[in-house]
Amino acid sequence: MGHTIVEKILARAAGRDAVSPGDIVEARVDLALANDVTAPIGIAEFEKAGFTKVFDPTKIALVPDHFTPNKDIKRPPRPSSSASSPSATASRTTGRSGASASSTCCCPNRASWRRATS
Repeated sequence: MGHTIVEKILARAAGRDAVSPGDIVEARVDLALANDVTAPIGIAEFEKAGFTKVFDPTKIALVPDHFTPNKDIKRPPRPSSSASSPSATASRTTGRSGASASSTCCCPNRASWRRATS
């Protein structure tokens, strides 16, 4: 039977011909990822263990995706013309401030698409 893509990736990173479910492998890390929820906990444990340097700073990625906009930063006041802006429309549609505005920024035509298909 063939191997899954995960088995192939792990085998290559571990320098083995093959790995199977249940194997314990020591693999090279291409990229270590943490988000704004898990990173603070991981960093605290890292420091508590006495470490001062990471294995390779170019292979560490911190992604702020849960607290956008940041929960501890106040929003700037909206301009008076915001009632007709796509982000204001999306915010009224979804009822969520912040999340809808950031999704509108990533996909500027989203609000107009929603209006066109409703």
